[in-house]
Amino acid sequence: VQLRLQKQGIEKAFPFGPYLAIAGWVSLIRGDQILSWYFTSILGV
Repeated sequence: VQLRLQKQGIEKAFPFGPYLAIAGWVSLIRGDQILSWYFTSILGV
């Protein structure tokens, strides 16, 4: 999405550190609820 918005190609470096940090915080705060939803809704376990 960001590459399309900035109209850049693959040759430009893509910063993924902020996305990893956000994912870490989300998993720290809501990780159990996300896993529970995933196991029941997607996998049917």
